Formats: sequence, C-alpha cells, structure tokens
Amino acid sequence: MKPWMELQLNTILILVADKVPIELLRALNQDGYQVWVATNGAEALDRYRSFRPDLIIVDVPRLGTSRMAAMRLIYEAAPTPIIALGSAEAEIESLDTGAAHFITKPVAVSEIQARVRALLRRASSKPRYITPQGQRTFWPRTRPSLW
Repeated sequence: MKPWMELQLNTILILVADKVPIELLRALNQDGYQVWVATNGAEALDRYRSFRPDLIIVDVPRLGTSRMAAMRLIYEAAPTPIIALGSAEAEIESLDTGAAHFITKPVAVSEIQARVRALLRRASSKPRYITPQGQRTFWPRTRPSLW
C-alpha cells in the first residue's frame, strides 16, 4: 500500500464554551483519536477547514448560538458526523441542524465514547484515504479491472 493511501479515521473536533472536561480528552486520546478543540463558531470553522475532522462533538448550551450556526455550516459543507451535547430544549434544533446524535447533559464520558465509536464505524463503511495532494477522499466507486 502506498503511503498516501493510509487509512485516516481518527480526528475529532470538539466545540465547547470554555474548556473540555479533562476526562473526555483523556478518554478519547486513550482510544487513539487525535482531538482538536475550538471555543467558538469561527474557530471551529477555521479548524474544520484546516484539519477536516472525521467527527465533531458540539456542546450546545442554548439555542441560536454561534456554535449552532457553525454546526450548520460544517454540515452543509460536508456531512461530517456530529454529536451534539446539551439541554433537552436544544435537541430538535441540533438534530435539524445536522447532528447525527444528541445527548442530553449531564452525560457520562463512556456514553460519548460509545457514540463516537458507533458513528466512526458507520463512516468506516466508506473508508477515506489521503490523496497525494493531501485531500481526504472516499475510495473511488469504480476500480480499474485487474485482468
């Protein structure tokens, strides 16, 4: 296998208000994920464009925040799996905005880990590879004939 074809499904972007609970960062790192953190919508969009994460976790403290707008823009750009965390009143807007999963807070770190594994398992049915130009792409639908 060529070096540029290395399977890459391990980057997570977390969008939070202040700081990510250390238990969550530690757990995701121990599970083998590279984690990036953003504290506002503009920073999240910038990190998304720079790193193209495989999954996004968004802390949605209330409706209509810049995080909700960032989540909508990211989902419209490319349907990256999104897990939203927040209060019950933010659930419907989060799911309509593009979140694949919504978890009502408070939440156990183990539940977030399980949802991350489930979403990445689904995404891995269409493995993405790094091209020589450094772009992530899905495996081509048609493959050249081997004979």
